[in-house]
This record gives sequence, structure tokens and C-alpha cells, in this order.
Amino acid sequence: MAPAQPDALTAAAIAAYNGGDATRAAELCRQILAADAEHAAAHQLLALICLGAGDARQARRHAERSLRARPGHVPTLLLAGRAALADDDAAAAAISFAQAAALAPAQPEPALLAADALLKLDQADAAAELLERATAAQPQQAAVWFGLGTARRQAGHPATACAAFEQGLALNPQQAGAWFNLGMLRQDMADLPGAITAFGKVLALRPDDAEAAVNLGIVQQESGRIDDALAHYRLAYRLRPDTFGRIAFALSAAPSGRLCLDIDALRRLLAA
Repeated sequence: MAPAQPDALTAAAIAAYNGGDATRAAELCRQILAADAEHAAAHQLLALICLGAGDARQARRHAERSLRARPGHVPTLLLAGRAALADDDAAAAAISFAQAAALAPAQPEPALLAADALLKLDQADAAAELLERATAAQPQQAAVWFGLGTARRQAGHPATACAAFEQGLALNPQQAGAWFNLGMLRQDMADLPGAITAFGKVLALRPDDAEAAVNLGIVQQESGRIDDALAHYRLAYRLRPDTFGRIAFALSAAPSGRLCLDIDALRRLLAA
């Protein structure tokens, strides 16, 4: 094989893959490996192809072979981590993602993936520690702050979880999911005005979010604002009738001024 041929075959394989012909791309990669069994790029592309085909084990083998030649190659480390996750090996995934995060501290994706893998392993404190370093390196990345909030919440630190979500929302206030998580945290901490604000933001961004409507109704009810609560319970019931059970429980379990123990009457009230 001429020295230039592997590069030409690699370029052709990448073009085939990007063009949607994974079979041709794999064939070209195997031609490269026939001449150079440790060709890093060929193993990397084969790992990607195998992962896309659902063969996580083979994807991991090719990613590992690629990393032998390029141990600090961040895209391949991320690929190895994804293959490990697909193979139900969150521990190995966390190691690969954490290595990528250490090598690319300015990129949010490796740190977020590493934290997600650690959370799957119930290592929330480790995930939070990793993301604290990431926020120091990337203070303007809202997604990293949201990830930190999730990790801190799972680790049982609601106050600092709130602070992380608030920091992220200051950077990107259009994230309805982050507002919902912040609302849940504030609700758990008995910050009813703060929870009302957060769930209201969710509905402003996602008017069809029945869960936000129910939770907003609950915190309004707990605040003594029963008319506002009933309006949001009606909205939730209209959006998703299966919220009826939560609404009925809330009206019977918390101070409301309008306990409704007649199920049929409650359905009529919510449908009005």
C-alpha cells in the first residue's frame, strides 16, 4: 500500500459515512486495517459505525484500539464512553468521560456526560464536584450550571442546588425544564413565593405543561390563594385528565378553604 493511500481511504470512508453509507465506510476501514491494524482513525470510525448499528461491545473494542494510538483524543474518549453506556457499563463510561473533561476543560459536553454517568452510579457528590470545576472553567455555560444543580439536588443539597439553577437561568432564562426543577426545589424548601414564580415561568414558556400547572396550583393553595389554585388545577385537568388524582389529593390533604370530598362534584368543578 502506498504511503498516501491510507489517508485517501480514510477520507473516502468518512465521506461515505457522512453520506449515509455506513456499509461502504466500514468496508474502507477494514481495507485500511488490513494494512495497518492499529490505524486510529479507522478504529474510531468503526467504533462509531458499530455503535450506530447497536453493537456496543464491538464499538468499545474499536474505541479502545483507537485510544491505544491516541490516548488523549477527546472525540474518541467520548465515543468510548457512549459505547460503554450502551453496554450498561456506567463505571467505564464515567472514567472515559472524566478523562475527556480533564483534557477539554473549556468544553461543556465531556463534563456533563461524566456527571450523568456518575449520577447513574449514585455518586452525586462526585458529579457535583466535577461540575463545580467545570463551572469555574466555564462560568458562562448555562447547561453546566443546570447540571450542577441536578447533581447537588440528588446529593441532598437543595440550597446550593437552587443557587446553581438560578445562576444558569440568569444566563439562559428560556429553559423551562430548569425553571421546573427550581420550582420543585423551592417548593421542597417551603419557599412558596419563589416556587410560584418558577412554575409560572414554566407555563409562560410551555403553556401545555400539565405538571407545572398542578404544582403551581399546589403552592398557590398552600399560600392561601385558592381561586388561583383552582384556575391552575382546571388548566391541568383540561390538559391532562390523569392529573385528577393529584389534584384531589392536594385539595384534601392541605389547607384550602374548599375541601372537596365529592369526587363527581370535583370533576364538575375542574371541568367548569
